[in-house]
Amino acid sequence: MQDLAGPWQCSVQNVYDRLCKGGPLAPAHLDAAIAFLRLDDFDAAELRMLGAREAGWNIDTKYLLEDKPHA
Repeated sequence: MQDLAGPWQCSVQNVYDRLCKGGPLAPAHLDAAIAFLRLDDFDAAELRMLGAREAGWNIDTKYLLEDKPHA
């Protein structure tokens, strides 16, 4: 948790407060965490989608992804 203080440009206490408070994270916080963790495009997109859903966005994946049977 304290490792996010650098990418989020805040104190460790602010990171702790933000995560313990609950609720959705701002897109800038997600992007900073993605860059810090060096996530690939797939994982970054999944994290952003989860963040958007937590924020209350109704995202239906059938409009985002092609429906292909498993090869």
